Amino acid sequence: MGNGVIAIVGSPGTGKKTVARLLASKMQLEYLDANEVAIARGAAVGKEGGEYIISTSRLRKTLLPMIKGKRIVLSGHLLPSVLRRDEVELAILLRCAPEVLEARLAQRGYSEAKIRENVAAEVLGVVAAEAIKAFGVDKVSEHDTTNKSAEETVNEIIDIIQGKAPLNRPKIDWLSEVAEKGLLKKYFP
Repeated sequence: MGNGVIAIVGSPGTGKKTVARLLASKMQLEYLDANEVAIARGAAVGKEGGEYIISTSRLRKTLLPMIKGKRIVLSGHLLPSVLRRDEVELAILLRCAPEVLEARLAQRGYSEAKIRENVAAEVLGVVAAEAIKAFGVDKVSEHDTTNKSAEETVNEIIDIIQGKAPLNRPKIDWLSEVAEKGLLKKYFP
């Protein structure tokens, strides 16, 4: 793989920051958190329920000069709404089993409503669909972080970047798993 943005995307709680920081460190690349950039540079336009509301157009205008011509690791769940296909070398899509994601978000102190919203989005594959639409299936590699350490996930990603392993084509289907377990009403009351 060549130069460009390595975008780390996924629902909140899937491990984006942890994986992105470790990947950048191991590959000796710069790392930026799109949400932190948005807040620091005025792309956050308000707050709702303790969460920042980010203007994706403002974030795009802010980020583009920061990443132009660089090989960089960038994390954030909004990246599929901010960057275009030709601006991304590789999109790493992090996924997590709904029950584990629910526990991670509760541990972070998310409200019940926010947990339900984010877990439902993960079950439905919202960020996955957005990443594939924005970047194309040939640039998206899906990684399940449910039972893997950040180190294991990063090693998989490095193998892909170095051409030692193929992309993990998106195929996780949490919706079928949740339905089989009889948990649909839990996540979609």
